[in-house]
Amino acid sequence: MSDKRTEWGCNRFPVFSEEKDFCQLASKKIKFKVKSVKKLLGDVAYSVIMDVNDDISKKIKYVKEEDEYFTENFKNFRILEEKLSTQCLLNQETFEDFKVKLSSKFVILKELNEKFVWDEMSMLETNYSALAYVLTKFREKDGSKNSFESCFNKYFLGTYMQDLPDSKQDLTIFQKLVLNYLAESLNEFDNEIIEGVVDTIKGTYGMGKRSEVEALRELEKTFSKVIKFSGDFSFADSLGVDFLVYDDGLGWVPVQVKTSLMNCYRNTKFCISMCMGKENGRWVMKAYEEE
Repeated sequence: MSDKRTEWGCNRFPVFSEEKDFCQLASKKIKFKVKSVKKLLGDVAYSVIMDVNDDISKKIKYVKEEDEYFTENFKNFRILEEKLSTQCLLNQETFEDFKVKLSSKFVILKELNEKFVWDEMSMLETNYSALAYVLTKFREKDGSKNSFESCFNKYFLGTYMQDLPDSKQDLTIFQKLVLNYLAESLNEFDNEIIEGVVDTIKGTYGMGKRSEVEALRELEKTFSKVIKFSGDFSFADSLGVDFLVYDDGLGWVPVQVKTSLMNCYRNTKFCISMCMGKENGRWVMKAYEEE
């Protein structure tokens, strides 16, 4: 039997189990809940910053242009804006909206060798596999067989974001897990969940990086100009952009890389976009235009 610690995502559950089936279903559905998840995590970060406990609050860093930590991010963002903003109204609106929302963006840090560095948990809000794993573990602990919607409402939302006065709001089970992680006060069950989350994020992140290396080789065969965006906390990635390529007919085009072509979709933030993924072991590219 394989070691559970070497698996990540839904593969941490037994093969052919009901839990694994639920997890795989949840990983497909939870992408439509990302806005709620971002709100939940954002409010945890805000509550941490407002707390007087410096040991916890220094693990949250909000985006500021004058902060050297984000220098590379702003440099890449300006390249994107310069190349794409004049192409159409949608692109202009995307960049303006992104700049307005920048002040609410943050990263989670961890202490390593007496320094604070980027924490994999910063990627939790958009890692569908990790979020599905968390939801399934909560459900498994309760011995529940409830539906995805019921479980998401119970464990992630609770009474949160319902029409209730602040005095009757409380942190949800999901938020308490994240807060306990930041406070380093995890119980045995919570620690098992976080272990699975970190393994999952590292697994998907590593697989994504390997795909980007392969994709870059393919793009350089087709396009004369290719710009690669990288970094642990990338503004470009937040906009769904892994590369920019120059097409003689279209000009600069944002490209998103997926491990499978089946996961490709139009990047609705831009009037023209491309997505590439593997189909039958070969890289295939799809182009999209504003509908």
